[in-house]
Amino acid sequence: MKTIRKILIFTGLEDSSPDVIEYGLTLGLMLGASIKCIYIKPEFVVEEPLITESITQEAGTTYKKTILDERSRLQDLDTLQCLVSVIKESFADIGMQIETEVKCGEAVDIIMKEGAEWNADLLVIGMFTNMQPSQNSIVPLDIIRLSKAHVIVFPSSYGNRSLDKVGVLIQFQFEEIVMVLDMINMAKENMLEIIFIHPFIDVEDALEVNRKLKLYYKLFEEDIKSGFISFKLSAKDYSPIISDFPEKDGVDLFVTRLNETWKTNNTSSEFYELLHDIKVPTLFWKDK
Repeated sequence: MKTIRKILIFTGLEDSSPDVIEYGLTLGLMLGASIKCIYIKPEFVVEEPLITESITQEAGTTYKKTILDERSRLQDLDTLQCLVSVIKESFADIGMQIETEVKCGEAVDIIMKEGAEWNADLLVIGMFTNMQPSQNSIVPLDIIRLSKAHVIVFPSSYGNRSLDKVGVLIQFQFEEIVMVLDMINMAKENMLEIIFIHPFIDVEDALEVNRKLKLYYKLFEEDIKSGFISFKLSAKDYSPIISDFPEKDGVDLFVTRLNETWKTNNTSSEFYELLHDIKVPTLFWKDK
C-alpha cells in the first residue's frame, strides 16, 4: 500500500493494548512501514512527589517551586518497551525498529499533535475505555473527524487474531479507485483474501449498479480469476454493513472511505453508536 509508510500506534495500556500493538505491528510488516508506539496517560501519577521550596524575597512574596518526579513516566516507558519487545518476538522479523514514547495529557490533543509532527499516514487506536471523555468528546470519534491520516479503530472485544481477510465498502465511485488499488496491492503482496461490498438499497438503481459491477469485473478480471478478490452486493445500509458484515464473513480488517458526504450525513450520536457496534478493526480511509 504505497500511501501508508508511517504508522502511529496509540495505547492507554488497557487489557486490549497488547492486541492493538500486535495488530499495528502486523500491518507495519505487511506494508513495510515505519512504526511508532505511544502510551497516552491522562496525567502523571506521582505517589511521592519531590517538592523543593525556595524562598525568594521579592516584595515580600514567597515562591514555592514544585518539581514533578520523573520516575512515573520512566516506569511507564519501561513497561511499554517491554510489552513491545515481547510482542516483537512473535514475528519472524524481530529486527524491525519501533520507536516508543510516553505522553501525558488529553488523548485527542496528543494524537493529533503527534500524528501531524511525525507526518503519520495511519493511526491505530483502541477505544481508550480507561479515559473518561466528556459528553461532547469521544476519543476515536474526534480523531476520525479531525485527522488527515487514515484511522484504524480497534474494538476492545476483538482479541488476538491473524490478518487473513479484508473487507472493503465501496460505492463504485471514481474517487475511491486509489483506495481500491491500494487494498488490492496489499492483498496481493501478503496473500490476503479481499472482498468488496456495495450497499444496494434502491431497486431502481439495479441497472446502474450492474453496469458498474461489470466494469469492475472487467478492470480486475485477472485478480478475480485468481480467487483472492470477490465482489458482493448487500441490501443493507452503511451502518448495518459496518457492524454486521465483517464478523459474519470472517473479515479481519474492514475498510470504509470517509468522504465529506459520509461525515455530513452522520451525526455524532450515530457515529458514536457505529463505533461501539464495530466488531473487527475498522479502517476509516481518508482521501489525500
